[in-house]
Amino acid sequence: MIVGGAAFKGAGPGPRQLRRCLESFRPAACEQIIIVDTGIGAKGRAVIEKESHWREGEHLEPITQLSFEWVDNFAAARNAALPYADTEWWTWADGDDTIQGAENIKPMLAALPDRIGGVWCGYDYARDEFGNTTTF
Repeated sequence: MIVGGAAFKGAGPGPRQLRRCLESFRPAACEQIIIVDTGIGAKGRAVIEKESHWREGEHLEPITQLSFEWVDNFAAARNAALPYADTEWWTWADGDDTIQGAENIKPMLAALPDRIGGVWCGYDYARDEFGNTTTF
């Protein structure tokens, strides 16, 4: 996840958005989460600590948090995380994204033939005033 920026300044929505994003991943039963921290401050770090305990007695290990100086390039931030990915499959998200249908991710991947090396999932990025997706 790429997380940081103006949303984490003052009383911005960043911590609340990050909490919602992490919660949306829960049904996927993630094995690893890598946070590329482009400036989340103490409130953002507190969310990461709290959300790493997803179920009573269960701790998500590891949440890797990388400090990354923002260079106005999402690809650079995402690529900084890739050397730390230690799973067969990976995806990316921004801290203000939410994942819908996360419970379907592992079963979908398990059902794929070995020859499949990637999957494209829709990204509902923007909506118009009527709620219609305008960027997918």
